[in-house]
Parts: sequence; structure tokens; C-alpha cells
Amino acid sequence: MKTLIQKADRLFEETPDIYKIKKVFFGMLDYLHKNDWQGACHASSSIMYLILREQGVDIQLYLGEVKRGDIVFDHSWLEYHGQPIDAAISNTNIRGFSFPPVFLGYELTHSNVEKTSSNYSFVEGEGLDPEMLFHSKNSFGQYLDGFSGNPNGLWGVAKNFSKTIGYKFNIAKAKSSYSNDRWQLKS
Repeated sequence: MKTLIQKADRLFEETPDIYKIKKVFFGMLDYLHKNDWQGACHASSSIMYLILREQGVDIQLYLGEVKRGDIVFDHSWLEYHGQPIDAAISNTNIRGFSFPPVFLGYELTHSNVEKTSSNYSFVEGEGLDPEMLFHSKNSFGQYLDGFSGNPNGLWGVAKNFSKTIGYKFNIAKAKSSYSNDRWQLKS
């Protein structure tokens, strides 16, 4: 993980927003792999969105189809100034595939850093599957409340995760601020 952080450090000037994004992104990347949380694109993107918005970062949350080579898949990710941020792509549940994590449009590997070859603006696929359509039509709060792995839904997972990166997350405040938010669609 340290090597990936160093690569990200070399790519971007350390502004307050970049510092916050790096801390949350690399914390989530570590969390996904330590807990073998495969296919958690909606959940991990949601948690990162909540924590970054709480810290004042103007981040966008997307649902859409992503194309990588010949593979097209439904996915969730964040964007900052139009650049994708995607930790979950490194631990997918797609036929055993995993790809390098994407930090502000760059794929980070231990040996290389290059612009992502994943197309986060793909619009010629089969369209969103029923689960994705459901999420796109309902509020963000409904998704977070309905998460079954924690008594407080995904809000509780966000609180637990935030402790791992040294951030204090207030569930009631976040619910008040973000329950009515919605994913933006790219598809």
C-alpha cells in the first residue's frame, strides 16, 4: 500500500481536497482487501462519498456502465473534477477479474502508473440491470438504510470505517444531510 500512496503523491500536488481524498481512498482500498469485500462498488463508493462530502470535498457519486477491454459491467464510482476514483474495481466479483485501483483517473500498480484504460463514460452497453435501475430511482438514504450487514445499515459501516482512518462520523448528521441525495447516471 505504501508504494501506491507514494505513486499518488508524485502525481498530484497536495491540496486540502487531495489530502482528504487520498486518506479516504487508500483507507477504503485497504478495508476492501483486508475484509475481502468483493463486488462492493455501491457500498464503498457510498461510504467514501459520505465521508468526503462531510469534509467539504465536492465529490460526485455515479452509477453507470464501465467498459474495460471487451468487458462491460454495471458499476458505481466517484468523480472529482471529472476524474474517476474507484477502489472497488480492484476487488470485483466479475468472473474473477480485478483491475488496478483508479485514483483521479490513474491506475496505480506497484510497478506502473498510467491513465486508466477503463471507460467510465461508456454508453453503448446493454443498459443498467434491474438492481442498478432500482438504486438510480430511489434516494441514497433508502440504499444506505437497507444495507443488511449492520444494525444502522451502511451508515453504521461508514461510521466503523471512518474510525479506521481517524475520522469521526456522525450518523444522525449525515442522514440529515445526504438521505435525499441520488446517484448521478452515466449510461
